Amino acid sequence: MRFIAYRQRAFFRQEGGDSQGAIDDYNHVIEVNPKDAEALRGRGYARIKQHEPDAAIVDLTTAIALNPNDALAYRFRGLAYAAKRNSKRADIDFATALQLEPKSR
Repeated sequence: MRFIAYRQRAFFRQEGGDSQGAIDDYNHVIEVNPKDAEALRGRGYARIKQHEPDAAIVDLTTAIALNPNDALAYRFRGLAYAAKRNSKRADIDFATALQLEPKSR
């Protein structure tokens, strides 16, 4: 189950500011399981940090298709749209994220 270790390391690399390292690790996870919505979401976020909003939107849209109740994926995709100055699409994603998030947060 090396892909689990790659996913965990990707998360810690991203937290440490190594977005490219995170993308590399998420690529390993997605190669093994192309339907890993969590890895796609993580790679999408890392791509936002790398100033690659178009690639981020592709990853995040795929993650949302696999898990339409993932509020965090909608939030991240909203950020990617905002980076492209597409405020209409960003607002839609942020509104969806707010609807999906538990009220306790």
